[in-house]
Amino acid sequence: MCEHTEADIACDLVLQEFPEQVAVYRNGGTALGFLIGQVMKKTQGRANPPYTERRLKELLADSSPVR
Repeated sequence: MCEHTEADIACDLVLQEFPEQVAVYRNGGTALGFLIGQVMKKTQGRANPPYTERRLKELLADSSPVR
């Protein structure tokens, strides 16, 4: 599986599993590090951290509810 595809799937799953942290981030909190850590945990460290951060920020910038 492509590294980015795996990270994308993990990002989606983490945002679904931790809606409280999504709300904290969207309200100006500092939950991004936690969310990145959860993606790294799901991918067993295979996700590229800078890509993961960028992807999470893109997904979190979308104001629609998490899928």
